[in-house]
Amino acid sequence: MTDRVERPTPQEAAAALDSIEHLTQVALRRGLHSRWFAASVSLWAGAIAVATAYDGPAASGGIAALLAGGVLWVALWRRRIVARVRNVDGAVTAAAASVGVLVIGLLGARAFEVYGLSWLPFATGGVVAAALFVALEVLRRATRARAAGCP
Repeated sequence: MTDRVERPTPQEAAAALDSIEHLTQVALRRGLHSRWFAASVSLWAGAIAVATAYDGPAASGGIAALLAGGVLWVALWRRRIVARVRNVDGAVTAAAASVGVLVIGLLGARAFEVYGLSWLPFATGGVVAAALFVALEVLRRATRARAAGCP
């Protein structure tokens, strides 16, 4: 019996480190939401912002349908994801961005009531969608950088 430890060659060690780095990147791609997810959630929030500007039963039904459909879609997406990154960075920033998006939507709805401009709800929805997309992208990049070990 020998107690001798076999040391890998430099090429084997480099190959093992490259394999670990590759698997880390694959896990990050599977654990973080994609840009398409961020874009679709942003458009969904923008559509809800547009729908809140209008009154009546049709608008209420539209908001309910958008909310139900969006929640169902997010639930199905979360079920499809097999891995999640646990150390999500910027939860406070995401919460602040969500409140900001809500305030922008409500201000747009109020301005539509006061001024009656037909394009205002769509402009508000566009601003809400763009702001939410930027916030989700910043959150995704910060989480990816932190999980990958970058400063």
